[in-house]
Amino acid sequence: MSISKAEYYFGQGNCHFNKREYQLAIDQYKQAISVDPQFASAFCNAGVAFAEIHNHAKAIESFQQAIASNPYDAVAFYNMGLSYAEMNNYTKAISAFQSAISLNARHAKAYYNLGLAYTALGQYESAIDHYQQAITIQPVYARAHFSMGLCYAKMTSYQQAVDACLRSIDINPSNAKVYYQVGLLYAELGNYAKAVKYCQQVIELNAHEPAAHYHMGLAYHRLTNFTKAVECYQQAIDLNGQYVEAYHNMGLAYNSLGNNGRAIECYQQAIQLNPRYVEAHYSMGAAYYRLGNYARSIECYELGDTLDLRELSQG
Repeated sequence: MSISKAEYYFGQGNCHFNKREYQLAIDQYKQAISVDPQFASAFCNAGVAFAEIHNHAKAIESFQQAIASNPYDAVAFYNMGLSYAEMNNYTKAISAFQSAISLNARHAKAYYNLGLAYTALGQYESAIDHYQQAITIQPVYARAHFSMGLCYAKMTSYQQAVDACLRSIDINPSNAKVYYQVGLLYAELGNYAKAVKYCQQVIELNAHEPAAHYHMGLAYHRLTNFTKAVECYQQAIDLNGQYVEAYHNMGLAYNSLGNNGRAIECYQQAIQLNPRYVEAHYSMGAAYYRLGNYARSIECYELGDTLDLRELSQG
């Protein structure tokens, strides 16, 4: 009878968990444990609920108790790995994920999260190996393809990165982040027409993403379509009035269009937002020089030189 009572509390905990009532869920799981102190699944689910309220120390404690009650609980090891990763303890996260895999060799999510942990440690080849393991088990694992693409990008293997990201898009064509990454990768490959295309795809999915407008502007800039570049930079600024780089690059585009006065206004906006923006001071100096205002040009260059010499402590 005591076990059925424990299962009742456990079921109530699951009901609260599914309603995102995590503290109430924890209370019910504790009730189940008080009736059955070896109830591994109650310890495990309490850990997941603690993780949902970002109390990862308590979550790990609960997972450890689950494992003490049932050393073969792959789910507890997996969830413990997630909490260690949230605490940036990637070494312990890796160990936990490996334990989950030793108990369930087809745990695709454990392989995937191992990849994320290795990525966080900068061990990109190991990360790619584990993403590939996840994909072998679950070929339509869109996030694994995307994460593998990000690793290839970190390794400057841009074409492989594009290929991985495109596989992710084939599986899930609605993730704007993947299109954005592909746009950046094509820019790195010097294919600015495709960079524009994929930035446009981002905007179709999320028109309020300033970075997509900005990077589309950079691509048009490289294609020497300075009028379109200005339009894109302006759209980025309309969405984010603090976009310093957009103001600076819009100034450069206006310069290429021969409108030095408007270029100076853009550089001034950039400097107002970031007075230590050395490149903006230099660009403004060049604009004043082209207008024949040599005294003001010298002032801008000298201020840029002064700022370029100074360095802030990084703590």
